[in-house]
Amino acid sequence: MAKKTATRKKATSKGGAPIPSIDEALKTLPAPITTLIDEKKLNKLLDADIAYKEEIDSVVGQLREEIKNNVDKNHLHKGAYADVKKYDRIKSPEKLAEHFLTLIAYMKMRGLLERINSVPRLDLEEPAPPAPPAAKTTKPGPKFGETVKSLAEAAGAGATGKHPLEE
Repeated sequence: MAKKTATRKKATSKGGAPIPSIDEALKTLPAPITTLIDEKKLNKLLDADIAYKEEIDSVVGQLREEIKNNVDKNHLHKGAYADVKKYDRIKSPEKLAEHFLTLIAYMKMRGLLERINSVPRLDLEEPAPPAPPAAKTTKPGPKFGETVKSLAEAAGAGATGKHPLEE
């Protein structure tokens, strides 16, 4: 029987063209690189990067430990905390409102609001303190219900004025 010799396939790119060797690739560069950062500056920057990374890792470790303690001792919900942290980073009130209303609309489209409403709710609110005696005001403030109604309509609650989670 004839001995089979293993033939090695040439490496090719996605288009089927052979991949050039490093020497061939260097020859095809458009122009030699003539301007580089000073070696001392490069090393100083890299050293600072390493030092700062160690400091950042230490601070992040402390923060994660604090979060874990609050999860264990104070009933912090990590997922909800992460969501609130994400929303808190949106500094523009307009963008935050747009994001929130879009999120509610998407949740409604996906059927998540129905799933949320299908389970008993947690009583997260503390009992309301007794109402103070009514004070006479000369100028009424803005009507809270109107604002809530317009936001509810934007979120898809319609003319009912009910919050989307309560539909």
